[in-house]
Amino acid sequence: MSKILSAVLLSAAITTSTLVVSATPASADTPRCVTHREYLQVRKGMTKARVHQIFDIRGEFAGGFAGGYTRFYGSCAARRIGGGDGGAGVSYDGWTGRVVEKRWI
Repeated sequence: MSKILSAVLLSAAITTSTLVVSATPASADTPRCVTHREYLQVRKGMTKARVHQIFDIRGEFAGGFAGGYTRFYGSCAARRIGGGDGGAGVSYDGWTGRVVEKRWI
């Protein structure tokens, strides 16, 4: 009986720790820029709030189009070399605020 109880408790502990780890932001060590690794974590259908959580920045409005808009998030590599236009362009649906397209520039 105690072996079964131990196995159940161990299983519950592993499941709980996995859930806690996956809920943390991608990397809070880049608060003013986006890394390529962070960019790769963004998927179509994600909310803008989730993208901002992964990128650690809100980005800036880059333009609008019929039914949506694009935000630009500057890359850490461009910041390191003193400027440049590199980064991530993410397009959102205007009604749902969800990702419809992304590009690494």
